[in-house]
Order: sequence, then structure tokens, then C-alpha cells
Amino acid sequence: MKKIILLLAVVALSFSCSKNDEETNDPITSPVQVSYASLAGKWYFSSIINGDNQTVTFQERCEGKRDYVILTTTQEIYEYHFGSDNCQPFNENPSNGYYLVGQNFKGIIGGGVFLDAKVTFLSQNVLKIEYDNVKNYTDFSQYNSVKGAILTRF
Repeated sequence: MKKIILLLAVVALSFSCSKNDEETNDPITSPVQVSYASLAGKWYFSSIINGDNQTVTFQERCEGKRDYVILTTTQEIYEYHFGSDNCQPFNENPSNGYYLVGQNFKGIIGGGVFLDAKVTFLSQNVLKIEYDNVKNYTDFSQYNSVKGAILTRF
């Protein structure tokens, strides 16, 4: 009888590990430390967090061309938005760079901060930034207000 109880206890313990333990090691969805190296790359706008804190799919203005941002390890930032007329980039923002203060991301242009956001999630392929206050950006004229953005890279 003791052997059966011991065997049942071993079997129960071997199945007690949850699948969540495996999922936390997924490099695509597991959070990574915010750094210039982990942010570097081409990030496509995927969703916008509107002023009501609702996440909505980012609507491209030009079919076949996705708006994106390039961040470099040397703290450069380039932003590309495509217009609906001839799919030409209408906004290419070469800024004076960006810097990090912990999780805070600050974009600089003309000596002033043009982007002041917090990185609230970062994984290998997902970047979520949020603002303290609702913003009205001309780059996102299809949205009345913007509280944040979710960008992806593949």
C-alpha cells in the first residue's frame, strides 16, 4: 500500500509543472531588458492605444506599405509614414536621436523632446510604448487621440 501511495505521489508531482513554465521561455513573447541593443531594428506600427485606452489595429494609408520606425544602437531614430497619394513617404523624421532613462524613451528633435513615452512591454518582436497623457499627432490623423502604440518586427 505504501508503494502505491509513493508511486501516485511521484506521478502527481511529475504532472504538477504547468505549461506556463515552458511559455515563459518563448523568445518572441518573453519580456527582455530595455536597452539600446534590444530596441535596435525596424519596428512596424501594429496597433494604437487610443485616448479611451482601447487597442485598435493601426490603419495603413497606403496599401502594401507599412509605416515603421528604425531605431539604432547609436541612438538614432527614423520614422516613416506613407501617404495615400502615390504611396510616397510624407513624413520621414530624422531626429536628433533618442535616449533611455530606465524604461522611459525620449526622442529628440531640434534640441527638444518630441517623444516622451514609457516602454511598458518589450520582447524580441513586440514593443509597447505608452504616454502619460493623451496626444494628438498629425502623423496619426486617422485617430482622434493617441495614448500609446504597439509595434512589431518580423
